[in-house]
Amino acid sequence: YGVAAKEMVVKHPLQSFSTRYLNQNPEGEQPLFTYQEFAQGKGSTDQTGRFQFMDDDAVIAIETPEIIELSQLERFFKSPVRYFLQQVMGISLGEELADLAEREPFQIESFIDAEILQMIADNEAEALIRLRALGYLPHGKPGDQLFEQQQQIAHSFLSRLPALDSPKTEHFEIKVGSTVLRGSLNNLYPDGQFIVQMNPVWASWRIPVWLRHLVLCSIDSNAYDHSTKIFTPDEDVCLAQVDHPQQYLQSLIDTFIEGQSKAIKLFPKTSYEYALADKPEKALEKATGKWLDAFNYTGEGSKEEYQLAFRGSPMPLDNEFTQLSEKLFKPFISHLQDS
Repeated sequence: YGVAAKEMVVKHPLQSFSTRYLNQNPEGEQPLFTYQEFAQGKGSTDQTGRFQFMDDDAVIAIETPEIIELSQLERFFKSPVRYFLQQVMGISLGEELADLAEREPFQIESFIDAEILQMIADNEAEALIRLRALGYLPHGKPGDQLFEQQQQIAHSFLSRLPALDSPKTEHFEIKVGSTVLRGSLNNLYPDGQFIVQMNPVWASWRIPVWLRHLVLCSIDSNAYDHSTKIFTPDEDVCLAQVDHPQQYLQSLIDTFIEGQSKAIKLFPKTSYEYALADKPEKALEKATGKWLDAFNYTGEGSKEEYQLAFRGSPMPLDNEFTQLSEKLFKPFISHLQDS
């Protein structure tokens, strides 16, 4: 018909990274279209060549909520970036399933001790049988000795807890600026709010505990002392009364609203380490030590949510990070006391 075959038939390469997609003017070949902007040299990259997850000035338009649940704020401040990726962007971030152990335990593994202590506290008579069945203890006499050590820790911890009556629950609706904060507080007593747990106060729990304490200090009631006491096997700490809790609640709510529109640079471990430093010139150095990997230590920055949200971006420990860390963690630290 007088028409060359190459004018009617387009042969696509097997690989999507072929030069026919990446080169807009290949010699002797018909250029192929791609939706990928990076193939046209339009994407943003860092010095490693990785492409940014979002542009630096990109924000998602959201409506300011009239009512915010306390449980929402708690979930958000446990990991603001993870919350943004999952709840706002709809990205599924799942923990990898751990393989079954291929070796016998010779000691109590990391993060298992709190579960063992809780089993002893809940039902000491059956705790050893259950722990054997779960494979948490070594076989034979070594396992018995480790169990006895955990028993002593549990007994010592439980014996120093104050004698308390049944706790009260307080449902609340607090007006904070133009927003209503709603929810409930549990474990309330005349002497204040009591939190008893076998785990240490993890980094991700600090702001949620601070939130509950601020709500307690905002409740107009003389039925409870405005203090929060936290009991763990390692330490007992107390949050003292806050004179102006509304200003701190407003700051947390503003941060929550900002965190719905972009991935904010607030990282529980690293931010707390920065705020905890006595000398400003040492603060960033200490924070960087928490963020980056080191020998026998995985830095907070290696978590999947940060690797995705700040992919292709410079080191996120910048001015935004320092301002958020000081604004949110400094007040918590200043009200923290030994119980």
